Amino acid sequence: MTNEGETTAPTYARLLAALSVGLVLSSALCLALLHVLSPELDPSWHLVSEYAYGAHGPLLRAFFLCWGLGGVALAMALFPLAKRWWHWLGAGFVFLSGVGAIGGGLFDVRHPLHGLAFGLGVPTLPIGALLLTSLLALQRPSARRIVQLSAHATWLSIVAMGVTMALFISSLKAAGAFHPESGQVLSELPAGVSSMSGYANRLLVLTYLGWLAIAAAMVRSRGAARA
Repeated sequence: MTNEGETTAPTYARLLAALSVGLVLSSALCLALLHVLSPELDPSWHLVSEYAYGAHGPLLRAFFLCWGLGGVALAMALFPLAKRWWHWLGAGFVFLSGVGAIGGGLFDVRHPLHGLAFGLGVPTLPIGALLLTSLLALQRPSARRIVQLSAHATWLSIVAMGVTMALFISSLKAAGAFHPESGQVLSELPAGVSSMSGYANRLLVLTYLGWLAIAAAMVRSRGAARA
């Protein structure tokens, strides 16, 4: 039974949401394994994409593909539940973010299309998450705060990554060690240079995967609401 104004997710939407949860958790597991298998890359300043330079490229590819497919599956589960134009738009942004993550797996950091994949996948999810907050939270008012916090965490993580990356690049330039045209990854930091950009990058990944898992779990267990 549903309360007045609620819409129970159809069976196929709940199945897609369950698939999304499984894919997102698989992506998180791949990321954890990359840290264990590639200890030579300091996570404080190496970005996740830089695992492509190591011996575990297929695992990095699986990380991105599971992330992206999880986002696409969630978007497909949300489309039939949308009742307002902003819900459709939000699901569309989540879909685009998933496509971008898939692109990150198909085109690693050494490929010229990796930047396009980043631009398609990263900025779009926070927009979609915010637009979908009412659709997800109205069904279960007790979880509204969790939905709101997880949505806002996505854009806050972009700010954190942007600030730390800007400071890192500035310090590298000051040390005369910023040479992106070389295409080479730094093996160690110059004297006097430190960074938290790698941690900020991983925080972004975790907030994105966290929102996807929370949203998919809500669709799977209770459906979504009419806003």
